[in-house]
Amino acid sequence: MRIERIRRLLQPAATGWQWSLPLLAVVLLVSLPRVTVAADALTVDATNGQVKIRFDGLWQTPDTGMQVALPAVVSTGNDGAIRLRQGDTVIDVAARSAIELYADADSAELVQRVVQEAGSAFYDIAPQGKDRFRVETPYLVAVVKGTQFNVTFVDETSTVALYEGLLRIDAPDIGESRHIVAGQIGRRHRDDPHITVTDMATAAIVPSEGGGTTTSGRGGDGNGGGSGDSGAGEGHSDDAVVVSVGVDTGDDGIATVDAGVDVGGLGSGVSLGLNDGVLGGDVGTTLDAGRVTTGSAVSAGVDLSDGSVDVGLDAGADVGDVSVDAGLDAGVDLSDGSVDVGLDAGADVGDVSVDAGLDAGVDLSDGSVDLGLDTGADIGAVSVDAGLDAGVDLSDGSVDLGLDAGADVGDVSVDAGLDAGVDLSGGNIDLGLDTGADIGDVTVDTGLDAGVDLSGGDIDLGLDTGADIGDVSVDAGLDAGVDLSDGSVDLGLDAGADVGDVSVDTGLDAGVDLSDGDIDLGLDTGADIGDVTVDSGLDAGVDLSGGDIDLGLDTGADIGDVTVDSGLDAGVDLSGGDIDLGLDTGADIGDVTVDTGLDAGVDLSGGDIDLGLDTGGDVGDIVADVGLDVGIDLDDGAGLDVGADGLDVGVDLDLDPDTDGGIIDLDLGLDADTGGDTADPDGGADEGGLRGLLGL
Repeated sequence: MRIERIRRLLQPAATGWQWSLPLLAVVLLVSLPRVTVAADALTVDATNGQVKIRFDGLWQTPDTGMQVALPAVVSTGNDGAIRLRQGDTVIDVAARSAIELYADADSAELVQRVVQEAGSAFYDIAPQGKDRFRVETPYLVAVVKGTQFNVTFVDETSTVALYEGLLRIDAPDIGESRHIVAGQIGRRHRDDPHITVTDMATAAIVPSEGGGTTTSGRGGDGNGGGSGDSGAGEGHSDDAVVVSVGVDTGDDGIATVDAGVDVGGLGSGVSLGLNDGVLGGDVGTTLDAGRVTTGSAVSAGVDLSDGSVDVGLDAGADVGDVSVDAGLDAGVDLSDGSVDVGLDAGADVGDVSVDAGLDAGVDLSDGSVDLGLDTGADIGAVSVDAGLDAGVDLSDGSVDLGLDAGADVGDVSVDAGLDAGVDLSGGNIDLGLDTGADIGDVTVDTGLDAGVDLSGGDIDLGLDTGADIGDVSVDAGLDAGVDLSDGSVDLGLDAGADVGDVSVDTGLDAGVDLSDGDIDLGLDTGADIGDVTVDSGLDAGVDLSGGDIDLGLDTGADIGDVTVDSGLDAGVDLSGGDIDLGLDTGADIGDVTVDTGLDAGVDLSGGDIDLGLDTGGDVGDIVADVGLDVGIDLDDGAGLDVGADGLDVGVDLDLDPDTDGGIIDLDLGLDADTGGDTADPDGGADEGGLRGLLGL
């Protein structure tokens, strides 16, 4: 294995100052006056399990929103975790960890130095002007100006994993420094003579930039500093220019190349590698010059096995209170002809923020195209958001569109959403619309759904609306459907209102089938007023083809301990001359219960009439029931049965023509059962009894 390294300290020439134009620009930027940034308070953003914080000389149990004074000590137990926030800087401390937080010398409030004695913590550090943020562990020190990284100290090993930007790792006790880029890990055990850097994805060791002997100095005051010997025996400061390149050629002939540059406030890094047929590379740069901070990173990968290419680009710049960020992700898969692109951009100017995101995809194999767009803007108390999603599938002729928009102005909020779809192959069209508005304590919402099936002639429509004004709520819903193929129409309507303790609800269902002449109607209403409840339901049906009419009515009322119910069912068959009627009523008043049922039927074609009546009452432990059944057959005769508790009485009336003399004889039979012995085994009086008495 052969290692080639180049390290150069760019210093003034012996004959005078000779600067290249880019370096001169860097010097001018570095020379800008330093600005002290006003620090937000360090607060507890979230906490879980066993956590203790010591500040102002006291150990305390943290609560969400607690402000923490510096210096402070954080300790977490086996199940503990805590998130600390200061402006855009976030520190997540995991279980079984201990860290100390110290402020910068200028504000005495901005966290600038952390001593991590044990455990693991994730750091998302916002840019802090020219100042550097330090995390010190027993065997490694991480020095950054704004990035995302994780630091762990477990089993006498210090580990730093970088997820975004650039970072410098120092090992003050052995006088070594390394620069790592996003996607790399720096590690050192207590007995290690050097810092080891590996790639997160491949676990391959990244060679050092120049022997690993640059001195950073631990800097007990949190500002770093110090001087020492470089790999070439030349001293330099943090503002010197350091260029390093490392080439690692393995036995298989595959090379990994790493390069790093640090020019005072300017840093950059490059990494290239090949693993399992995937060629990848990362390039990152940062510039920090007082009020001006810029950063950019490019990552690219090529998979030679399937011909896929992925590229990612992130860039950002801060100039005073102006911040601009942009990110681009693109991917091409030559095997299936798919292309995907994602773009994100944002800008902050004072209290004005604008964000936009675009996602697009094309699949040439099936002719599908997808597009997504999200935009947002904040201007003081005014916020506006909009989102658009669109898709086209040329293979089946389908088109889908979605649009969401919202605006907040003080206590006024307005939201709207639209979804539309067209399927040209099946002739289907679908549309959905949702709108909402909040104005103080007034809320209004509306939803509309519509669908058309041109192939089957179906049309469906749904509408929902609602409004809340203080303690008044009103809701309404409408559903309608039309089937042109069979001439059917369906309609549903629901409405409700709440005013304090008064509630009213109404529901209507109607259907018409023109093909067979059917009409159906249903109506339900209800009202609650304090402890009074009233309900009513109506069902009606008409069959014009068969001449049938059906009607059902149910009503009920509750007033305190009084309950009343009533039900009516009626049917008419005009073709057969049948009429049926049923009525049920009931009432509960305390311990008194009364029920009544009536059934009646008339068959005009056969001359039959049937009537049934049942009544019952419960008063305490007294129960009484009475039943009456009457049947008349105009062809054969009539019958009457009356029943009560302990008594059944039956009367049969027969109208029979006297075939002997041509005179009509009327035969009357009376059956009585009082619970004693009967004179006739058939249940009638003995021969000659009642008939003889009546002289028949």
